[in-house]
Amino acid sequence: MLVVSIPTEALAQRSVRNSVEITPFVGYRFSNTLDADVELAPGFTVTENVKLKNGISYGFIVDIPMTDYIAIEALWSRRSADVNISGSADEHTVGTGTAQYIHGGARFTLNPYTRGAKWFFAATMGVGVFGADVENVESASKFSFGFGASVSIPLSDSINLRTEFRGFSTKTDLTTLGWICGYYTCGLVEGNQYFWEGELRAGVEFGF
Repeated sequence: MLVVSIPTEALAQRSVRNSVEITPFVGYRFSNTLDADVELAPGFTVTENVKLKNGISYGFIVDIPMTDYIAIEALWSRRSADVNISGSADEHTVGTGTAQYIHGGARFTLNPYTRGAKWFFAATMGVGVFGADVENVESASKFSFGFGASVSIPLSDSINLRTEFRGFSTKTDLTTLGWICGYYTCGLVEGNQYFWEGELRAGVEFGF
């Protein structure tokens, strides 16, 4: 009887999981540099290097576990930073840009039955929304996708410390992005470049 009861109790523990997990976070995001044709004066267009400076990000993640291994995930992440241009002149700031992501996807748990740290990876897709505090510039939304890896360290039965790295990629596809602007007008990104951002983040995960 003793031999039979041990795996039965183990299986009972495995069947218990949270209905929803919410993780507010802060992070640090960095991105690549794009080439853009920017009109510095009427009729005078040059190719400039456009960079959204590295900076602090924040947001939240919602996970809804479907099985012990798979959860549906939704996330929102935003940051605001200076937009710098260099090329025809020394690097200078032309305004403040914002980049935010609204994504949905799946999170996969690699070791769901451990009592210690749990490891995950995630794949999401959605929209990247870009804007700037420049007159007559509207925000632009583009399809984007992301991948990430994280570790969750238990602090109690319902609270975990979660740290992760997340990468986002957006195809510019010759589209005018609102935050890529020169002195007079927005720049048109050359070729089908990808704007990518990496984000290191940490947050507290609350399970319900």
